[in-house]
Amino acid sequence: MSTKKPPKLPEKPSRFADLFDVQKSANIQKYVEEISHLGSESARCQRFLLLLKDIFGEVNTNFVEDYLRGVEKYVKSKGKDIVLKGKVDNLYGNLVIEFERDLGKTLPEAEEQLKRYVACLWSEKEERRVNYLCLAADGIDFQVFSPSTEKPLTESLLPEDILLEKVEELKLPTPEPYQAYFWLDRYLFRERILPPRTEEFERDFGMRSPAFLFSFRLLKESLKQVENRSDFQVIYQNWERYLRVTYGSVIGSKDLFLRHTYLATLAKLIAWARLTEKSSIPSSEEISSILDGEFFQGQRIANFLEEDFFSWIAREGAEAIGLDIS
Repeated sequence: MSTKKPPKLPEKPSRFADLFDVQKSANIQKYVEEISHLGSESARCQRFLLLLKDIFGEVNTNFVEDYLRGVEKYVKSKGKDIVLKGKVDNLYGNLVIEFERDLGKTLPEAEEQLKRYVACLWSEKEERRVNYLCLAADGIDFQVFSPSTEKPLTESLLPEDILLEKVEELKLPTPEPYQAYFWLDRYLFRERILPPRTEEFERDFGMRSPAFLFSFRLLKESLKQVENRSDFQVIYQNWERYLRVTYGSVIGSKDLFLRHTYLATLAKLIAWARLTEKSSIPSSEEISSILDGEFFQGQRIANFLEEDFFSWIAREGAEAIGLDIS
């Protein structure tokens, strides 16, 4: 059996457990003790919102109120379901939350409810390119799903048209309270800057991450629009030929090409962020110059990330997708 090789540059041990706020730890532990005694979905939801205020409240003393009031849209059904349409960015701000009393018993019902909401949202014209994440929770068990559909988003959708792919799960109590804190921060708020560790990077951008699943869905849509064009076929055939020379066999596929496109785009954006030292999201013009290599030419960087096999998403017919996933 093969063993995983240790990294050449070992990461420093984390000191989260030592540095994590004692009061936050106490709040999380108290929450775990109390919520198991609450018998209704609405009571669990309200207790969960109080936990958020307890552990994230130093950012904004009216955090929970702003959390509900500041979103562009929220929907309540029986006082327990919240559909959030993000006001901050296109990934972590778009969350559909379904609370249940016990997910162990009612997870299928929670999934059906989430599908119903996503179908309604994606059936609205202005919502069709919004990347929603779905969270089924009972206050102890939190399961994140990425929704998708095989039907064109130009059509009205039914709940049965929505597919849910499980991304990640949190079960309380965690071995250390800080683990629950950063998990909730990741999906709800992203108020904290996380250290660039391999584990965190994989969760944010790996093949099971919401970022990848969202980008891959859009890339597949765009591929259908350009795959029969002669200029794209030349790019794809050259990429296949390169793989054949490199690996000695034909291993290329459309899905692999799209995964390579995702990784190349991510690498370009990381390089841009490092070179410019900007913390803000790049503008549409900046993204275009990153994807087509113009930015790197301006930096006098040759033979690195300039226009390549994967800059097709910056060309006519696919540029909107390139902007969306970036």
